[in-house]
Amino acid sequence: DSNRLEYCIQPVNEKETTTTLVFAHGLGDSGQGWLEPALYLSEKQDLKGLKIILPTAPMRRITANGGARMRGWYDLASFERTDDETFEGLEESASYLLFRKGV
Repeated sequence: DSNRLEYCIQPVNEKETTTTLVFAHGLGDSGQGWLEPALYLSEKQDLKGLKIILPTAPMRRITANGGARMRGWYDLASFERTDDETFEGLEESASYLLFRKGV
């Protein structure tokens, strides 16, 4: 997905990075939607070594929204919790989040 932007906020001196947070946004949102709160966190004195990565989920059809295409880490069949939910796309997204370059 060419529109799958990723934002990264890191300490001025990257060697000072002590912790990395990868934040996966909610359904229909984007990494950019969380940029302002992430910038706020990065300015906190006790979080100066925090690197924050804000990936953006791919566009996919969401069954629970009538098949509408929107950003989502996986397909939701329903907004009701069910025991037979398959979470199509979840493994792909987990792989993307875990095995990205530059983390």
